Amino acid sequence: IIFLYFNANNLILSFLFLGLSIVLFAILLPIFLWYFLTVLQKIFYKNSFVNWILSDSKKQINTISISLMALLIALSVNIGVGGMVGSFRITFHSWLDQRLISELYLQIQDENQKKEILKFLKKEADAVLPIVSNQYIISNEAIDIYGFLPHETYQKNWPLLKKEDKAWEKITDKQGIMINEQIFRKLNLKINDKIVLKNNNIEKELNIVAVYTDYGNPKGQMMIPLDLFFELFPNKNTNRFAIRIDKKYIPKFEEILNNKFKLPLQQMTNQDELKKLSKEIFEKTFKVSNALSSLTLIVAGIALFTSLTAISFFRLGEIAPIWVIGISLRSLALTEMTKSVLISMLTSLLAIPLGYLICNILTNFINVNAFGWKLPIYIFPKQWIYLFFISIFITLLAVSLPSFRLWKATPFSLLRKFNESF
Repeated sequence: IIFLYFNANNLILSFLFLGLSIVLFAILLPIFLWYFLTVLQKIFYKNSFVNWILSDSKKQINTISISLMALLIALSVNIGVGGMVGSFRITFHSWLDQRLISELYLQIQDENQKKEILKFLKKEADAVLPIVSNQYIISNEAIDIYGFLPHETYQKNWPLLKKEDKAWEKITDKQGIMINEQIFRKLNLKINDKIVLKNNNIEKELNIVAVYTDYGNPKGQMMIPLDLFFELFPNKNTNRFAIRIDKKYIPKFEEILNNKFKLPLQQMTNQDELKKLSKEIFEKTFKVSNALSSLTLIVAGIALFTSLTAISFFRLGEIAPIWVIGISLRSLALTEMTKSVLISMLTSLLAIPLGYLICNILTNFINVNAFGWKLPIYIFPKQWIYLFFISIFITLLAVSLPSFRLWKATPFSLLRKFNESF
């Protein structure tokens, strides 16, 4: 596992690292429970009844260890996947606010129509920012090169991951370029590395001065100043535009563009609509993950119920001597529930570090190797507490039938099971 931590540089090794980590924690679970209960025994050594409960709990660990492992894996996977999704949600929403900063986006195909609209917008809008792109090959990797105006809109808001001190000045002077995190990681590049762009007998050697986050994009991407873009690709037409205006004037602009300039509404997208659509797609993407996480908890609950129900028949003979010395069946039934809940609580506590480890592996290894970008990790203690109580609830459901059967057991059945055990 230590070797994989330092060498999980592809998707297969990343999944192997994840699988081995889960298996190791699952194998260590019975040992962890046994030692923790031993420590509790030393603390409560003067109370013989509590000492018996803890000793009996240790004995029960081996019998239900597989079910407890299933519960551990279910809880930790929920914590890990939930942490990754929650981190992605927070980061993605913040990132959208930085990337989709312009209030209105237009796509204009007709050249005559474009001239008229741009003439109007240059008078009425705060800024008109052209967006143009072209495919390019770098080191056998297909990337998209975007031409843009280094306007203050980008300088103040663009989500840069790394940059040098005078990055924007060099971009404005056509001496530097920005690349996205995907191509930065894939080609193992560094700030100030040089990239040579060639087209139409024109060759430009440019420094990488900034790296920007580009969540959700499977491809490499590069951003260069608009003038430099047209030097390299003079035949490309600009059909997309980001418009900076006051939000309250968006409906008025859309109405004018549609009625006066005959621009279809389908070719106009305002910032809020684009953000809403992006967030809806994001939430739909992870609905399956949430459903699978819930399913793992249900399966773990069924496994625990099956184990506790199966061993309840054999438990009667072991409990008979305790009943004989004067402990009521009701108290013994509550004791059985207490033991199961105690073991479940300890399992849930171990699930927290394993869940956090899973979140780290998913974010820093699997996600990076699969998509080429890394997310910041956020901690969600409320989710941990919620799952902690869910595990207790599942355990109570699983142990309720065996405990009820013990409570309603007859003296004859207790003595018979006691005799059968010898």
